[in-house]
Amino acid sequence: MDTRDKVIDIIVKVMNIPDLKEKAETEDDLSEVGINSIKFIEIVVELEKEFDVEFDDDELDFRSFTTITSICDYLESLT
Repeated sequence: MDTRDKVIDIIVKVMNIPDLKEKAETEDDLSEVGINSIKFIEIVVELEKEFDVEFDDDELDFRSFTTITSICDYLESLT
């Protein structure tokens, strides 16, 4: 499973949107599926566990991660 699939799986789990996987495009605006700052932190916690990384505190603004691609790019920069 690649990074994108793992990120989508985590978003599906946290947001409880089972059909997101079929509808998600890498450039879709994630705020349209209801991700807000609180849900973003929940997603970050799961991402940190899954990828064994730690987001920089300065990067914890959900407006910096508006797409699946932006999340994947950041995760890949940490590894």
